[in-house]
Amino acid sequence: MGDAFNFQTSSATRKTMQLIGVMKHTLIRLFAALSLLVSSLAIAQTPPVPWNGTRDPSCAPYHTAKYKTPIYSAEAINDHLVYVLAVENTAKRFYRWEGPVRYYLEVPPEYPELAKLFEAQVAQVAKYTGLDIARHDKPYLPYKSDKLNDKSKWPGGLSTNAMVIFTKDFKTTVQTPLITQIVESLNRTVKRELAEWNYAKNVSPDADFDARLIYSYDPDKLVFMLQILEPNFSKHVGLEGKANKLARASFAIAVSFATKLYGGSKHLPTILHEDVYALTDFDKQFLRVLYGKHVHSGMPLLKAKRLMLEELVDCFNAKAGTAKR
Repeated sequence: MGDAFNFQTSSATRKTMQLIGVMKHTLIRLFAALSLLVSSLAIAQTPPVPWNGTRDPSCAPYHTAKYKTPIYSAEAINDHLVYVLAVENTAKRFYRWEGPVRYYLEVPPEYPELAKLFEAQVAQVAKYTGLDIARHDKPYLPYKSDKLNDKSKWPGGLSTNAMVIFTKDFKTTVQTPLITQIVESLNRTVKRELAEWNYAKNVSPDADFDARLIYSYDPDKLVFMLQILEPNFSKHVGLEGKANKLARASFAIAVSFATKLYGGSKHLPTILHEDVYALTDFDKQFLRVLYGKHVHSGMPLLKAKRLMLEELVDCFNAKAGTAKR
């Protein structure tokens, strides 16, 4: 009886010790994870050090007596960059176009003005990023094998690396042979695209704009982009106010297309919160810095964001706690 009791007690003790060991190991891992998270947050929120690069001449006005009070604060700029760059406390990489962009644009034939508007908007993005962006009259898509590519037929020897399609019927468009081929080449399926589209429509049935974006990368740059959009034309056509709303939405798409970003923030004025489709001072400087020589594709996103923050804070002569929110 006593031996049996001692055996049961020893067994329970061993189980208790094992449980304590598991709990201890779990707590150590949890503490390590929390420490990493805290350190990552510190990196994301660390105040910028003084910019030691050459200040761009376009920043000169913000250092004159006209701007006695900085129009943006370091905190507000940081918040905006975290938002617009989708900064997370993970080992994400920063990507951008590292070469010329040649895009194919398609709009419904009854809305030719949308194509002109989009081109004008992309031209502004090209102006402030310095990117070489031009439109192709049709898709010039390369084969996977370079031996099959007839580069003499590509305008300027450059293939199409971006496609933007405005459509009145997403489901029909995504199932055309060309788009199906492109979707599958990007390791996705039309079935998946339709499922995600239907889900988005069910979640936001009254959305002004519905869109699907697919990107591909190599280790060093953004390689290809496919963007299919189905505007709610009934809400945008016929009245001047509706047309302006479509123009603003189109401009947001043009910026996201050219920069692989989603414009807009609750902290700083941007095209999504303006009554006219025009880039703000901040937008212009942001696009310039985004394509500046101090950042490049493949670097850690947190590092790229820090370098952009330091340059923008210096450009706007930003101070702590001076943002107009």
